[in-house]
Amino acid sequence: MASVYSCIKGKFGPWEYFHITMPAADVATKLMIPKDMPGWEDLTLEEKFQRKLNKNRVNNQIVRYLTDNKFRFFGSLLVTVKNHTKMEFSEVKGFVNKDLGPLYKNASENMGFLHLTGKEMLIPIDGQHRYAAIKTAITGKSIDDKELKDFKSNPSIEADDVSLILIRHKDETRNIFNKVNRYAKPTSKGDNLITDDDDVVAIISREMCDYEEMLKSRMVTIEGTTLSSKSPEFTTLSTLYDNNLDILKENDHDVDTTQFPGEKEKGFLKSEITKVWSILFKKVDLWKDALKDQTEDGDDTRRELREAYTILKPFGQRALVKAYLYLKLKYKKRDGSSFSDNDICTKFNKIDWKLENEMWRGVMTKAGDKIESGKDNLQLASKLICHLCGAKIPENENFREKFEKKSGGNLPKTIS
Repeated sequence: MASVYSCIKGKFGPWEYFHITMPAADVATKLMIPKDMPGWEDLTLEEKFQRKLNKNRVNNQIVRYLTDNKFRFFGSLLVTVKNHTKMEFSEVKGFVNKDLGPLYKNASENMGFLHLTGKEMLIPIDGQHRYAAIKTAITGKSIDDKELKDFKSNPSIEADDVSLILIRHKDETRNIFNKVNRYAKPTSKGDNLITDDDDVVAIISREMCDYEEMLKSRMVTIEGTTLSSKSPEFTTLSTLYDNNLDILKENDHDVDTTQFPGEKEKGFLKSEITKVWSILFKKVDLWKDALKDQTEDGDDTRRELREAYTILKPFGQRALVKAYLYLKLKYKKRDGSSFSDNDICTKFNKIDWKLENEMWRGVMTKAGDKIESGKDNLQLASKLICHLCGAKIPENENFREKFEKKSGGNLPKTIS
């Protein structure tokens, strides 16, 4: 079936393109997934993998974003058009009122209408997950035609205007896909945490800055996951977020980070999180020293402490918070009794956190007093802290064996 769309024509390098808006209902029926693109069978396995559709991401994240979020919005989909010989662009230049003057005439040269016969093949070469989500949100079926469980339809999506950039298919079209995906820089984790209004943990992490004077906003950087020797901050937003997620998970809160749960639930989760931070900020001596003066006057103190102690590094902060949660919620003392907050923080303050301490080697530090990373090291570091505090770690966790293999030394004694 033929269709006509208002259009702006442009040219970038050798490529002529057509920018149109198409109702989501039409997008769902007129576009097709990239595996149908010409030359698909000639692509390498690596290239096909780059185009592989992540159905789980589409069904569980993007579709829910469309159906549940009233502030939904997508950027333009880049679409290659096969069988385009009868696709026509008609300028509106000839219809512009002569009295409007040359500026309007010049501006109207690339404005017009794009006529599609209905026989074209429209294939998204950048935006296939967004296309698949639109189709699924409208039909209630995944891209492989299976009914979605617990699907909640949102009929208003069908009328949404989807921005498409169309280019005529050529043999070189695959090159566009490769370059777009190779050189496009994804947003950083910090950027996402700053802008995400669906992830309740991200929202709480942002709000924690300046919360009851515990942690002023200048103490948290959104740049990266580590702090350089010159950084004046105490931690990173990414570290704060990961710790907050751990706090909720260890307290058996099943948090959906893709859908905002409402202000009441957010308030409850925030109180659970801030209870932990309030204890640690007030009772862990090194953290108290680092946060005593959160103005510029305290920056040098924070830098000096971070250069000397493991728990002033983001990775060390992650290990300490995880250890606190384990001691509070998972492990018991060797006599079978529970740890109190005072027990835990008193032990924390007796631990030698210096970077050069050999017990951290291979666990939290490596050659040159550099910091280790990774989930395995994080687990091992947090359990080492628990061990030092006198926790009884179950034998089936093989903690001693893992520590000695990683560190190359003997397990240190517990703190008295």
